Amino acid sequence: MFRRESCMTITLKLLTSNRDKVTEANIALRGSGVRVTASVCAGKLELQSDTLEEVASYAAVQGYAWLHEAVLAEDSGFFVSSLKGFPGVYSRYVFDTLGVNGLLKLVGDSVDRKAEFRSCVAYYDGRVLRTFSASVQGVILTRPSGSSGFGFDPIFAPSASRKISFADMTTAEKTRISHRGEAFRRLGEWARANL
Repeated sequence: MFRRESCMTITLKLLTSNRDKVTEANIALRGSGVRVTASVCAGKLELQSDTLEEVASYAAVQGYAWLHEAVLAEDSGFFVSSLKGFPGVYSRYVFDTLGVNGLLKLVGDSVDRKAEFRSCVAYYDGRVLRTFSASVQGVILTRPSGSSGFGFDPIFAPSASRKISFADMTTAEKTRISHRGEAFRRLGEWARANL
């Protein structure tokens, strides 16, 4: 486990090849004394599970075994009410396979447009395993909007945005209200008191 003086910054590796996730994490962690850099573990296998917490925890433990230092893993999912929570933990696969427009076709003309993004950040240092989860409620738009963000951001309007999609926002605006931003802020609060 890391120990630090209050004025020092801890740098942790986030297991991802997605630079946007690293940017969002660092925006959320401002002032916490923690910053993240990207690290990709060759041959990393992702656990298939029904919970984001299990997927993120497994990735963090595996990443520690390869890197031999404290690591972070983040997993997120898009849970659509009219599809009974699908794609959920399988969001990346559904995005890669069907894309935004394919998911819109699955939702169709459903009057139930409610959806939720969830995120779980896992920290593991060889002894301590902690997870930090958060979610954001919103609706699915009828067509994609915006050019920022990634994944299903162009079709998701969080409740706080008044029908503006995550992809219509700057990264800082999105991170201020997003599931991932809140999960990393919770990590930062814990890290300030414990690392």
